[in-house]
Amino acid sequence: MLCKLPVDEAEDVVELVDHVLGSGADANLLKGLCELLESISESAGVVKVREAILVEEERVFGAGKAGVALFDLGNAYGDLGDPAKQRDMLERALAIEERAYGRDHTEVAITLGNLGVAYGDLGDPAKKRDMLERALAIEERAYGRDHTSVAATLMNLGNAHGDLGDHAKKRDMLERALAIKERAYGRDHTSVAATLMNLGNAHGALGDHAKARDVLERALAIFERAHGRDHTSVAATLTNLGNAYGDLGDPAKQRDMLEGDNSKKRELLQRVLPILTRAYGTDHPQTRLCQSALDELASS
Repeated sequence: MLCKLPVDEAEDVVELVDHVLGSGADANLLKGLCELLESISESAGVVKVREAILVEEERVFGAGKAGVALFDLGNAYGDLGDPAKQRDMLERALAIEERAYGRDHTEVAITLGNLGVAYGDLGDPAKKRDMLERALAIEERAYGRDHTSVAATLMNLGNAHGDLGDHAKKRDMLERALAIKERAYGRDHTSVAATLMNLGNAHGALGDHAKARDVLERALAIFERAHGRDHTSVAATLTNLGNAYGDLGDPAKQRDMLEGDNSKKRELLQRVLPILTRAYGTDHPQTRLCQSALDELASS
C-alpha cells in the first residue's frame, strides 16, 4: 500500500498530501498515507487526510455509518492539540456506535476512554471522570478486572480523580493499575514506568514525599534503560523527581537536608532543561516551566 504513494514526486509532506488528495485516491491509499504521516508525527497532514476519508465514507455509506472515520479523525485532532474538535468528532462517533452496538459494547468503551481524555484536556475533569467510569464498567464486565484495557482506564480515571482533588482515590486506582501492568508486562516495562510516575505524583500530593521519591526513581531507571538519558519521558520524570527532593525535609528543623535536596533538585532540572529544549524549543510551556524552576532555585 505504501509503495503506491507518490513519495518521489513530492518535495515535502504538504505537497505529497495535496497530490494524493487531488488524484482521486481510493480509501486504501488514503489510509496508507495516514500510516506514513503518523509514523513521522505529521499530525496536520493526518487531520487533512482523515477529513477526506470522512467525507468519502459519509458520501458512500451515509453520515450514520461513519463512526470509525469520525473516531480516527477525532484522535487525529487530539494528536494535533485540538481537544475541542477531538471531543466533537468523538461525540458523533459515540452516538453512532451506541446505535449500532448498544451502550455496553467494548467499542463504545474505547470511544468513551478517548472522549474522557479529550474532556480532561479541555479542563473538565468531572466530565472526564464520568466518561471513564462508564468505560471502566463496560471493560470490567467484558474482560474481567485484571485486563490491560482495564489498567489503562484505571490510570486515566485515577488522574481524573487527582485533578478533582481526590489524591487518595487516585493513588488507589493507580496502585491497582500498576499491579495489572506488572503481571502483564513485567516490572521493567515503560507502561509500568508511566504508571509509576503518576503514582509518585499522587504520593507527593498526599504528603508522602519519600514514597514519591522512591516510586519516581524506579520510573526513571526504567525510562532511562528503555529510551536513553535524553528522552522527554526521562525529562518529565526528572522534573517530578526534582520536586520530590525539594519537598523532602523540614526547612525549619532540617536546614541541611533541605539544602541537600534543593541541590539535588537543581542537578535534576539542569539535566531536564537541555532535553526539553532539544525536543520542544525554548518557547514551549514545559521548557519555560523548567527554566523558571531553575531561576527560582538560583535566587533562593
